[in-house]
Amino acid sequence: MMREPLFLPRRNLPRALKKLAETSTLYAPVKTWEGVTLEPVRGETERVTFEKRLPSVKPLFLPPVEGLIKYSMNPLSLESTFWESPFILLGARACDLNALVILDKVFLEEPVDEHYRRRREAATLISLDCLEPEEACFCTRLGYHPYPTSGFDLNMSQLEEGMLLEAGSEKGSKILQLLTEFTENTTPAMLEERERNRKRIEGKMEGRKLERLEKVGELKEEYWKRYALKCVECSACINICPTCYCFSLAEEKLQEHFLRLRYWEPCLKEGYQKVAAGVNPRPELHSRLANRILHKFAYFPEKYGTYACTGCGRCVEACLGKI
Repeated sequence: MMREPLFLPRRNLPRALKKLAETSTLYAPVKTWEGVTLEPVRGETERVTFEKRLPSVKPLFLPPVEGLIKYSMNPLSLESTFWESPFILLGARACDLNALVILDKVFLEEPVDEHYRRRREAATLISLDCLEPEEACFCTRLGYHPYPTSGFDLNMSQLEEGMLLEAGSEKGSKILQLLTEFTENTTPAMLEERERNRKRIEGKMEGRKLERLEKVGELKEEYWKRYALKCVECSACINICPTCYCFSLAEEKLQEHFLRLRYWEPCLKEGYQKVAAGVNPRPELHSRLANRILHKFAYFPEKYGTYACTGCGRCVEACLGKI
């Protein structure tokens, strides 16, 4: 049974976070010299920040490198290397939740990827409304909102005096129960403040446009060649993207066993396209760049009915070539 929203006064936030960290591994946005990073938090809850959004949460569900199976040939044996304990992800934004829905379409449809499935089941998602749009955000252009509407276990909306907590699942209701000693009942004024904040940020994003989105499949080769001239093939856009999922497999020798690894493999790299005998169907950068964008805005929608992009704008921020 879902609980009614509760209010967490700002003065109680550090103690509430510490309580969460005592019950499970808590990943939260932490301010460091590099900026905001996603790190496990234990007692040092004063490092947690909600000023800036997280980097992509994808590594928690699809790690950059992971072992899939361990096996030996003599004698023949095979075992999974997977292990995952329950964890709490704090501070995910709407674009992160929407990205997980996109990854679900890939990894949870038959054949189900067991490693991804188990991580999804192990996670408790505590999301957060955006108060200010990042300069490169365009989520509303893709039909999303800058605040979560689904996919969360518990959502936090920042108010002037604290956080409004709303459960979206039984997991979230249990967290509300856990935090009862720190919370208060909500008032109509608090709910109205949340709605004002949401309307305000959507109003700020009204004028943002995404050119040629509907006709991206009609763009000519010259268009892609022009933008490929700016690309330095650093793969920053792919590594930071919450919905890119291209990978490769490799075998590693471990004494008497072998380990099969899965690792992120950027589709912009020339080697990703190569097949038997070194044949490369996309030897030129502009064709690989086109393939990446067309996959997100043409091929993926054709199969799944939705773009493979949530409009977070992280790729725009990370691009060294300013494409």
